[in-house]
Amino acid sequence: MRCAHWTVPQQQLTHEQLEVQIIDYLRLMHWVAFRTHYGQHYQPIIPGWPDVVAFKAGRTMFVEVKVGRDVVRPKQEAIAMLIKSAGITVLEARSIEDVRAAGI
Repeated sequence: MRCAHWTVPQQQLTHEQLEVQIIDYLRLMHWVAFRTHYGQHYQPIIPGWPDVVAFKAGRTMFVEVKVGRDVVRPKQEAIAMLIKSAGITVLEARSIEDVRAAGI
């Protein structure tokens, strides 16, 4: 099953559009998924916190969404390492294919 907005070429996606794709895909795969930020300017709950969190059957996963030339910042890397040290998966996704490739 494909959603209509999944057909937008990857290079044209905004950060928000890619987040929506990822959340939609995770929900299609029976994950409970949602954004971890709020407001117009994407203020994270904690600075550096990944953009998406998902839960399924006792598993937790975070996704840091990146588009274009955007890179993982030092604060984001530090938070990702902290989360990973607890045995939780953290993905960097530049496309829906990155999430699929992780075996999700």
